Amino acid sequence: MKLKFSSLYGIVLEGKSTLRFFIGAILSFSFSIAVILSTIGLMDGFEASLIKSLKNSSSDLVLSSNQGFFDFEKIEPLLKKNKFIQNYDPLVIAQSFAVYDQKSKGVLVHGVQESDFNKVTNLNLKFQDTSSIAIGSELASFYDIGIGDELTLIFSSTKSSEDGIPNLINFKVSSIVNHGVFEKDLRFVYVDKSTLSQVLGLKDKAVNKVLIKTDKNSLTQIESYNEDLSEQLKELSTFRSNTFWSEFDTLLEAVKVEKFSITLILQLIVVVSVFNILAFIIFVVEKQAQSFFLLSALGLSKKLIINFWIKLLAFVWLISCVLGIFLTFVFNILLNTLSVFQLPGDIYVLSELSLKLDSMDYILVFSIAALWIAVIGIVCGYKLKKKSILSGLRQEFS
Repeated sequence: MKLKFSSLYGIVLEGKSTLRFFIGAILSFSFSIAVILSTIGLMDGFEASLIKSLKNSSSDLVLSSNQGFFDFEKIEPLLKKNKFIQNYDPLVIAQSFAVYDQKSKGVLVHGVQESDFNKVTNLNLKFQDTSSIAIGSELASFYDIGIGDELTLIFSSTKSSEDGIPNLINFKVSSIVNHGVFEKDLRFVYVDKSTLSQVLGLKDKAVNKVLIKTDKNSLTQIESYNEDLSEQLKELSTFRSNTFWSEFDTLLEAVKVEKFSITLILQLIVVVSVFNILAFIIFVVEKQAQSFFLLSALGLSKKLIINFWIKLLAFVWLISCVLGIFLTFVFNILLNTLSVFQLPGDIYVLSELSLKLDSMDYILVFSIAALWIAVIGIVCGYKLKKKSILSGLRQEFS
């Protein structure tokens, strides 16, 4: 006996209650897929956003000394001989208090050379003169300060005769920068290197950090360059080299572990939606059992019926994956537009997030979903194949 698959679909979805049950099962399964995709996307998005923000403000490699300040002339020949180093900028970094309108905040003052600093980072500072200062966006918001306003930095005096007397220096805000990392936007300020060296009483070549720009953007290659440079620095025991993400390395590793753990835990949501699909199949089999057994008695092969159920489950999987992608897209829009999803930056480092998913993430989630669907198909197919037509008819007409 030959019968179109559309006819079998008509039998299965007969009645409004059955159709609603079917749609509800698909929506629950697609929602569970969207939840897992969104969770993975949030984790990957957090990692990608943090790494991008750190790279924009810290270049590729960071060189420093265990002794604090050092003479840059001692280390510059080593940097020049490495062909993978494109640019570098020696910095002077000091702690200070920023005061504006009777409010103060502890800040980390970076003395930079504007042209060299802009070559190794993407912050693009703009100093009008040696009395200019660039501040982070969160610090500007904290003070409600804008370009052209004056900000006072308080340093401890370097003269022994003025021990304990604060040194107050006024700077005019020339630019407001956005690092993308909350703590940096709140605490980092930038002034001309020669000005800061003069305030601190340092020699011209005295620095305490060097930002290095390499010829590669790959994290793997930057890690390899860091290992090479660290090996060369062993001769100078006081110096060390780190990648730009090293200060948040523990956090990034924790995110990777949490992504794997949460993905496993969220399979419980998938299990619930799988039970909904299983309940739908049981409901249909019980409701339309008479029709199927009569068709079997008239010559419709079990193989055709089993193929029908396989195609039906494949359709459920496919449409659920498509809806899952759509729901994930909607959540990403809401994440970037609604203020309720804005993160407290002092806790989560970043103030806002977006989803980031690659092809492997989709393959992983869809494969797991297909595995659950396959389990349902095997269980239902086994029961259907095991049950004879005679026993089915007896059950229906008894």
